[in-house]
Amino acid sequence: MKCKSVLEKKNKIVINNMIADVVLSLQSGFENRGMVIPYFFRTNYYDCCIKIGNDLVPQRVNYKNKIIELKYIPVLIFKHVDCLIGEDSIIDVAVLKKEMDVMKENYINFESFLFISSNACFKCNDSIFFMKNFDSNKLFNLFGFLPNIISMKEFTEKYTRPLLEGSGGFNNIDGSEYNIFENKEVTQSTLILSKFTYKNLGNIIGVMNIYDSFKNYSSDSNNVLYNYLYEKTNLNTQLIYFDILLNYGWIDLEKIANAIKISGTTIVCVLGINILVDIDMIIIKTNDKETTFHNSPDFINRVKDYIRKYLKQTMQLNEIMFF
Repeated sequence: MKCKSVLEKKNKIVINNMIADVVLSLQSGFENRGMVIPYFFRTNYYDCCIKIGNDLVPQRVNYKNKIIELKYIPVLIFKHVDCLIGEDSIIDVAVLKKEMDVMKENYINFESFLFISSNACFKCNDSIFFMKNFDSNKLFNLFGFLPNIISMKEFTEKYTRPLLEGSGGFNNIDGSEYNIFENKEVTQSTLILSKFTYKNLGNIIGVMNIYDSFKNYSSDSNNVLYNYLYEKTNLNTQLIYFDILLNYGWIDLEKIANAIKISGTTIVCVLGINILVDIDMIIIKTNDKETTFHNSPDFINRVKDYIRKYLKQTMQLNEIMFF
């Protein structure tokens, strides 16, 4: 049996014969990668998932007709895939333990499938602790069992086809440029690209919403939109009021193109295309030009064609997918 060659170059992991796909957010982190990850799992073979950084909001997945929210544990754990968390993360112990309870309720053996990075940080009662300072007794007292602790290098060399999940958004939630010092508990989605060389990367899958929150931003409305986008797409049980959507009938493709360029995205997933049937119009901004599309029999197709044409002309993309 051949052993995989594992090297470290300038703090990046290089593994011969390993190809990893990456999923990351192209906007504010509200895109919900949890909607597209199960699709790519069905169409590709992934033998593990590595999640790096901290999310702004939980990722949501529809598991057995139940909406489940997970801020730290990757949604691929529901596919019985080994998952590593905690690298470049600050993990709130109380939140993680609640997610573990969700795993128990759904009969997911997280003690076997969940691994925590030996380089992780924990937040408990507003204090920060480092994994390197914990012994087995402290870990047992903290979690009620002994979790699987492993370095990312050791974890990675066990697999050949990982899915890498980049937490957080590309920009801040108001559309401004991300600054690592503004909020240390939320990371930029492209952080994950600093951990692996491009030699080991396959598809870089960028996720975007059909609506931005950049024009008329407010925190409460952004949460309403996030909730609606997921529920409409997955459960088809809720209609949103037009006055809320009027604040969001707008998307800045120039910002998206910039995120695609910097991240090296090769596949773009556009979420929320099916909710266009509920609104009167959408405005798409490209550079200094705003183009308005009014609801009509071919409304959705015209919007899709416009997005495809702009992104294909400005970016080198393998595929643009609509969900």
